[in-house]
Amino acid sequence: MTTVTGEPTPAVSAVSPELEAFIEGERRRADVTGTAVAAFDRDGKRFAEGFGFADLERGERATPETLFRAASISKLFTTTLVLQEVESGRIALDAPMNQYLDPRVRIRNKHGGTADDVNIRHLLTHTSGLPVSWRGLDYGPLWWKLIANNGLPPASLEDVVSGMRTIRAPGKRIVYSNGGFSLLGYLTERINSTRFRDLVRERVLKPLGMVTSDFPLDPCGPGIATPYGPTLGLGAGRHPVRRI
Repeated sequence: MTTVTGEPTPAVSAVSPELEAFIEGERRRADVTGTAVAAFDRDGKRFAEGFGFADLERGERATPETLFRAASISKLFTTTLVLQEVESGRIALDAPMNQYLDPRVRIRNKHGGTADDVNIRHLLTHTSGLPVSWRGLDYGPLWWKLIANNGLPPASLEDVVSGMRTIRAPGKRIVYSNGGFSLLGYLTERINSTRFRDLVRERVLKPLGMVTSDFPLDPCGPGIATPYGPTLGLGAGRHPVRRI
């Protein structure tokens, strides 16, 4: 996902030399290719500035208007949609998640039975008992993802969330779960008969004025920050990363 506010950046005070040096130092320490930083207080925006590069091959500098892949910041948008449904009374935080799902995508426990003890609150708080990731969809090279998905990339959000199994009892431990939030996104999509991407655009991004933000599968091109990673191993790097 990429995010940016739709309004032109207003005139703001320039970032101080001391803060600029700190931000640039942290960017280089973490080996981050480029970033954009904005600061706000009760009176509005104090500054907005880009650091480093949006794309190394093009020599394009990062700016406050550069679109970046939001990654797990999108979990905040998923949470907003879920809580809107709770507020409307269409779902309940402590209701079993499985009662809202078709058989194909119901959560199962590690023994193969239905995990009806997993509720929506568990998923929102990363206490569902689900693993960190799901079928290689979040990390690793393309061949890992294909092996984990029977040779084919998932064609829909339903494909992504089908067949999830817990590896521990819910409510026992906080373990960050990407798959759990994919399942919550699917829930909002199912009960509204509307794509998750469209729900986020209409209910979250537009009200915030983020009219150019969206969920492109493979963001690239001028004005969009190219995602980089290592050629092998973990950590930052200078190899453009494309995702399925």
